[in-house]
Amino acid sequence: MRLLVVLLLTASVWAFPERRSASNAGPLPQTSQQLHAQAQKLEKAREAQRDCKGKCASSIAQKAAAEAKAAQAAQNAAGAQAAHMVKTQLAEKALQAAKAAEAALAGKQAVVEQLQQEVKEAEAVVAENTAAVHQQQSTVNAAVQAAQQATAQHKLLCQATQLACQLEKSAHCVLDKTKFGLQEKCHNLSEARARLAHLQHKLQCACTECSITKQAAHSACEAARAACGNARKKKQVASQSPVHKLLAQATQLACQLEKTAHCVLDKTKYGLQEKCHHLSDARARLAHLQHMLQCACAECSATKHAAHCACEAARAACGNARKKKHILEQLTIGSKDESKRGR
Repeated sequence: MRLLVVLLLTASVWAFPERRSASNAGPLPQTSQQLHAQAQKLEKAREAQRDCKGKCASSIAQKAAAEAKAAQAAQNAAGAQAAHMVKTQLAEKALQAAKAAEAALAGKQAVVEQLQQEVKEAEAVVAENTAAVHQQQSTVNAAVQAAQQATAQHKLLCQATQLACQLEKSAHCVLDKTKFGLQEKCHNLSEARARLAHLQHKLQCACTECSITKQAAHSACEAARAACGNARKKKQVASQSPVHKLLAQATQLACQLEKTAHCVLDKTKYGLQEKCHHLSDARARLAHLQHMLQCACAECSATKHAAHCACEAARAACGNARKKKHILEQLTIGSKDESKRGR
């Protein structure tokens, strides 16, 4: 718009000298007519130059300067023929050419200012795009670092998952071994209970036999003592009778029976004590086996709970690993998309 206004001003300035020269051309002599013809030629040349719209303001200024020089040369050549009027016209033309040059200069300065403003705007746009590119690059770098960290975490989670699987297998192995040991201890406990029942039955039988033997020995001792007393009494009464020998033999036999009964009673007591000792050992062993069974049951329950916890932890670790793997894949896809957009 500014350039168009400048061109219009230049055209209006160049249009006025033609009217003035047309109004003042009548009273001049032939020399002035020749000068006027030369001026018309120059004006035609100017009109031809005005028709060229593609030329810039700098060429217009140069042509105006050339026209001013040509007018000055024509003024010097006219001399006395042109007189004062021709010189005045040429001076006005030179002044108008100078004004046209100034107008062209102003248009050129306006164009330069507009170009400078556009250059500043272009520099601002370039700076803004550069900042956006740097920001996008920093975002891509951060995404790459996040992807690397996610990859490292994924590796750690894979290792943790493998360790959890190994722990689960170990827990199952320990649980199987504990179950086998518990079954073995239960079998030993059942055998110990059966043996205890057998020993208790034998102890009851031995106690019954011991009581019967004790009663028989006591009866034999009482009978032997009574026989000995009767023998002594009869010995005093009939010390010299032939039955004395038989009584003495009976007394000896009664004493032997008493000794035998005492021996049997001692043996029975010893056997009873031994069986009581075996019974106490069996009871102690039964209590020990029951305690071992309780401990084994507690260990089995604890191992089962630990194995269950390990299985749950392994499943949770596997689930977390799958979730983080999915998040890592999404981050990787997002970083690839951002890198493509940055490119």
